Amino acid sequence: MDILIKNGKIFDGAGNPWFKADIGVDDGKITNIGDLSSAHADRVIDASGLVVCPGFIDIHSHSDFFLITNPTMDAKVRQGVTTELNGNCGISPAPLIGPRWPLLSMLMEQAGLKPSWSTIKQYFDILEERCHATNTATLIGYGNVRVAVMGTDSREPTDRELGVMKALVAQGMENGLFGLSTGLFYAPNSFATTEELIELCRVVAEYGGLHVTHIRSESTFLVEAIEEAIRISGESGVRAQCVHHKAFGKPHWHKIPVTLDLIDKAGERGVDVTLDVYPYIRDQGSFNGWLPVWAHDGGPGELVKRLKDPETRERIKREIENLIDEPRGLLSTSVLTSLAKNPNYSGKRLAELAEARNMDIIDFALDLIIEEEGEEVGISSQFGSEENVRRILKHPASMVGSDGSGASAEIEEWIHPRNFGTYARVIGKYVRDEGALTLQEAIRKCTSLPAQRLGLKQRGLIREGMWADITIFDYDRIHDNYSLTNPAQYSEGVEYVIVNGQLVLDRGSHTGALPGKVLRRGAS
Repeated sequence: MDILIKNGKIFDGAGNPWFKADIGVDDGKITNIGDLSSAHADRVIDASGLVVCPGFIDIHSHSDFFLITNPTMDAKVRQGVTTELNGNCGISPAPLIGPRWPLLSMLMEQAGLKPSWSTIKQYFDILEERCHATNTATLIGYGNVRVAVMGTDSREPTDRELGVMKALVAQGMENGLFGLSTGLFYAPNSFATTEELIELCRVVAEYGGLHVTHIRSESTFLVEAIEEAIRISGESGVRAQCVHHKAFGKPHWHKIPVTLDLIDKAGERGVDVTLDVYPYIRDQGSFNGWLPVWAHDGGPGELVKRLKDPETRERIKREIENLIDEPRGLLSTSVLTSLAKNPNYSGKRLAELAEARNMDIIDFALDLIIEEEGEEVGISSQFGSEENVRRILKHPASMVGSDGSGASAEIEEWIHPRNFGTYARVIGKYVRDEGALTLQEAIRKCTSLPAQRLGLKQRGLIREGMWADITIFDYDRIHDNYSLTNPAQYSEGVEYVIVNGQLVLDRGSHTGALPGKVLRRGAS
């Protein structure tokens, strides 16, 4: 054997109680489970006192560009992640045709990358040539598709344009993508009509793919946004995944039981909707998304013109207050993250900067958009309640997703702690310290449940014949290092990570191995 894991407490990923056994790994696969005391291996891992489970599958990730610029994927590997689903929130690595829009540009800049490809096939070729530590599955982003066909105009597509968009989605599915993602809170995704999305999702449904959606509102119209996602799924026949489910702002916290009940009732009618959640009550997004949809029509340049016009600016401010309850209160908790023109503001509190300029906090944030020439003003706000995090985590249809990336702790700008600690926090805080979930159920939500959702039939479980994606951690020590002022800190307590039969983390240290695979829908 290549690797022999002895004496560990095995959680198989299916939600079963743990059992004691040895695991043999050879040629990338799990070959034996049982008493292997007489077996020989190139490497023996004594897992006495440690938990052995399938590698965590991050169902909501944004590592698309970091896979190239930081292929060791340190932030993910050190918390036990072996597989990710990328291309989320309507932003994918391809197709890259037509103008760049702000959110896509921001993700590229975070990773320090200028893409040299335009198609998903070219992107996959680069990944397979350069190698990376984790497995990656990918979605096609609606934003990429729309901009490729329609640019940044806010209008309904013509029949011809819709036909071309459907063809691009079909081409992506033929190339092994796992579905369509939408980020309906952000332009240009927010320009989409429900009917347009139903038509695109019919294509995805034909291939058995997923519609993975950052819904249109997580605050004032949260319930209506979930109803839209359910309607799209019901009328198109596509399976749906509502990502990083939450209620943004205290006036809306009471809506989470309502949205979970809507998902339950949809399931009773045969509409297949699931969700994911990250274990934090602080987000990381873009202030630009707080602006009304019409303000983004025509792209960043037109947005800046509207913000410079006093009458239009006042209208935008009024609509922000209608779209986001208590926006000033939320902004008072906000930290600035990604700003291309003002990188020195990264990590600073928005309220303190506004006060220094003696400005209203909304006006200051709008001025930042002007200074950034219409590009994204990244912010992180404290939005949620711990009670809702626990409620969503415990829901039968929920799984864990980081909404993070495979960044290095040396990243220069402020970046959400979820990038480094999601899985360690679920187990350390919500399982061990608070008892909100059993350990076997938490592991299932991090392994076999997302694998099942993606159709990964040979991953997500400890079974003979499965790919050897294995995480081994110290249950007593596993924890995230949450810090608002110093967020880029790796998790602790994960001792070993095996990807496709190769050790990537060995006694807590990265080996430099890059055994990750590009996963294609339907392929073994």
